[in-house]
Amino acid sequence: MLSDCCSTFEKNYVERKYNVYILIDPRTKIPFYVGKGKGKRSSQHKKEFDKQIEYFNRVYKHPVLQLSLKHLVIYELSELNLEYEFELIENLTENEAFLLEQALIAWMGRKVCGNGILTNLLSGGKKGELFFDDQALIEIYSNDVLREYLLKFKKTSTEWISRTLYFRDEMSYGYPFKELKIDWLYQFNQCNQQFALKVIEKLKGYDAIVTPYYWVRKINNKPFEEDNVYLMEESFDFILEESQLQRRKDEFKKYKEELLNQKK
Repeated sequence: MLSDCCSTFEKNYVERKYNVYILIDPRTKIPFYVGKGKGKRSSQHKKEFDKQIEYFNRVYKHPVLQLSLKHLVIYELSELNLEYEFELIENLTENEAFLLEQALIAWMGRKVCGNGILTNLLSGGKKGELFFDDQALIEIYSNDVLREYLLKFKKTSTEWISRTLYFRDEMSYGYPFKELKIDWLYQFNQCNQQFALKVIEKLKGYDAIVTPYYWVRKINNKPFEEDNVYLMEESFDFILEESQLQRRKDEFKKYKEELLNQKK
């Protein structure tokens, strides 16, 4: 019997070794990243940043442009001799940690989806997909402890989010766009996250964006020839390899010419 009690205790102890952490910008006291882990995972992001920026400094002419959205915040803080703050929610089972992480990300919203403040790219939880599973909110609201943690934070997520985008596909015949989920925006053609965020911001006000990287548009009911288009000339700043610059300028010029011909 004592053996059974010890076994149960050990099982519960192992199950409750997980945590959820919220990284906070000390300048604004606003969260910028939510993660799930165990031990001192929350303190590892600074070490990851140090390795990343050291590598980028060796490889790129403008290394800061290559930083992820999360690491960009850490970089800005380091330039001011500041460190991120964090709040730690401990003694969770792994399932509770997954659920709370996912709920917090949905609650605060993500920059890359155009609907919030966090630099997270994915929705969290076990699957780590782009979109939030509504069932998780139902589950978290039935858990008094997790619901209390969630409601400690201000709801900053908004409604704007496009589940699907169209990207220009040079290899297609007929319809010139192929359908990709929004998370491809920061993966497509090795596009970096800072640039992807600028495209997302522009897509709130336009139907389509023409950039030196690609032509991307939101789903709407009108033909693409009638799209309200933004020509993103400033995105040349994000092309770091000089050998790529002229090719991208030529492609961009061709897209603009095609667009003008469609409007005639």
